[in-house]
Amino acid sequence: MIRRGKIRTDDDAERAHDLVFQVAAVAFLVASGMAFGIWVGPAMFGTHAWMIPGDIWVTQRAAHIIAWGGEGILYQHSYGYITFPGAAVVLAPVAMLSSALHLSESFPFSLPHPTAWFILGPSEIALGSFVLFPLAAIARRLDVPRARRLVLLALEVAVIWPATVLWGHPEDLVALGFGLYALMRARAGQWKKSAVLMGLAILFQPLAVLLIPLAGAYIPWRKWLSAASVAIAPSILLLATPLIHTFRTTLHNLVDQPTSPTVMHPTPWLALAPVIRPGYTGLLGRWRKTGLGITFVNHSTHFSASVAGGPSRLFAIFGAVAIGLFVARRRPSEPVLYWCAALSLSLRCVFESVTVEYYAIPTLAIALVIGANASRVRFALVAISASACTVLSYFHLAPWAYYLPVTATLLGAVLLGLPRGAELMSAAGTAGHGDPGGIGSSRSVGELDRKPVAVAPA
Repeated sequence: MIRRGKIRTDDDAERAHDLVFQVAAVAFLVASGMAFGIWVGPAMFGTHAWMIPGDIWVTQRAAHIIAWGGEGILYQHSYGYITFPGAAVVLAPVAMLSSALHLSESFPFSLPHPTAWFILGPSEIALGSFVLFPLAAIARRLDVPRARRLVLLALEVAVIWPATVLWGHPEDLVALGFGLYALMRARAGQWKKSAVLMGLAILFQPLAVLLIPLAGAYIPWRKWLSAASVAIAPSILLLATPLIHTFRTTLHNLVDQPTSPTVMHPTPWLALAPVIRPGYTGLLGRWRKTGLGITFVNHSTHFSASVAGGPSRLFAIFGAVAIGLFVARRRPSEPVLYWCAALSLSLRCVFESVTVEYYAIPTLAIALVIGANASRVRFALVAISASACTVLSYFHLAPWAYYLPVTATLLGAVLLGLPRGAELMSAAGTAGHGDPGGIGSSRSVGELDRKPVAVAPA
């Protein structure tokens, strides 16, 4: 008798088991993030004000603009929104609810206790937690044991926690999640679904373009134009109005993405970054409470310089294309594919002229999954290297003193998880992993990767 439903039942049980813990992890992220911002953080640092990431209010303001139908002014200089509008679109209902309830927000002036955080905080933390689901799916596909998957989930929660709770940037994690799903669909031969998912990833964070060469390696070359059209359609639809209404400002914010090297972490690549505005000292007027009441006072303030990403970002794109060509030529096994994804994303940090602590989080999240597929010792070393990278990224040092240890620990986390032995060869020679048979193959990788059906005697 052939037990046709046995393997599917086992897979469904594994997914259901993982889903319970993933939902619990999301709930923990939301609860711990809110507790830190409102109680734990202020108590630790001795401040009366809540510890809320300032950048999230810029996204919230963009969400308000979209909810009001003002997409054309989304990228005006006064708003400071410099990324694609995916997160703002998703958070638009939250902004509408905040307005309806007359909740206070820390924009344009900082407030000690903005009540909108009670609905914005859980929403943006939960949004960033979305990445836990594709990461868990990859762990299952790589046959990581159940007990180690629980350890991996705890490590992933620790890695992604700062991105939303401390920095307020869920869009990087959402882009990573959609990008990983796109790679899965591309490897399974489902290029249309892959293109749609990659388009959603780009809509949240252009960082996802570093994964496009990997997905393109599994798409028939005759379908590249169609796939590209599908992938860029969401971004074109949402950016058309801002580009028509304020073309120069929108292009400046999205392409140059002005960043302050004095506030963030400059790297040696800063020498190649075009200067948008040099630093200067000037007068800034503010309302202050004095003995005579509320008085408008001018005081001397240093305005930091701002630079663009510069030509160094092109090196990251060229590197991602080279990795994609390797994947297209060698057709590596699935662990190697995701390892290549981690390596491609790491290029953002390697070649960035001005970096921020949360830039390394997408790379570290994938590196942990790949490391979980290795031996216990290597998995522990990957976790240690990822922890060291996270801690070192918060030090403010000279460019070389900051860049070398952070980059070394980041690449160390990636390289320590490098699959060995037969996994480095073509997937055709690896048990359990099929070769799609070339870019134009009619058989999908999903069909070739499918495990054989268990057969029992009648």
